[in-house]
Amino acid sequence: MTELSAIAATLEWTLEGGRSMAKYLPGAPVNSSGLLSPGVALKVKSIDSEDGVGPNLGPGAMGEFWVQSNLMMSGYFDNPIATEVTIVDGWLRTGDVGYYDEQGFVINCGRTKDIIVSHGNHVCPQEIEQVLLSHDRVREACVVGIQNLDDDMARAFVVLKEQLVNFGTNETLEEVASEIERFVNDRLPEYKHIRAGVVILPKLVYGKSGKVDSKALKALFSCTAITKQPAKKMMPNTKD
Repeated sequence: MTELSAIAATLEWTLEGGRSMAKYLPGAPVNSSGLLSPGVALKVKSIDSEDGVGPNLGPGAMGEFWVQSNLMMSGYFDNPIATEVTIVDGWLRTGDVGYYDEQGFVINCGRTKDIIVSHGNHVCPQEIEQVLLSHDRVREACVVGIQNLDDDMARAFVVLKEQLVNFGTNETLEEVASEIERFVNDRLPEYKHIRAGVVILPKLVYGKSGKVDSKALKALFSCTAITKQPAKKMMPNTKD
């Protein structure tokens, strides 16, 4: 990130801290950002408190990444308020959410504003998107949280690799959407299930940066009916 002025974690450093451009670190978890770069310190802070600044968390626990480095910025130019919010006691609040494992590998799950909170369980949209993209028919996917009473539910937007007619099937879009939903829910713990449905689109909405505009998708389809029941309060399995 720009404020850090350095790479916080990478898969190109060996466990001893030497440079290894030839191969990735062995044993790195799927979708890991790697190990911390030399000179970078990391702590994971709970986001459950009212002010969003909770206690430090251990391996496997999801929270906000706070980083520290001699190369990080000293503050925002002519914006002391933003600086005070972003840099706390010498630590830079990244706004990214994730965790690290027992081996020190860092797993980034997205931005704090994108996290889906389902009955007290924090769910990363990217985790659900990865499963969606493993489906034979899905080319693109975006998952957002839809407010339902006092709870959030995951809704998926997908683009198929081919039109249904090219699959040689008489299935309707609703039937395919239901099958994709079952595919995902069969592979994830209950608190990560898609409960606000799967919406099949001809294309996703992209912003000027070239990234999927999840906020625009959420706004466009926020009125689509939710028919699923809320998830039960569960203790997340950090290995899932």
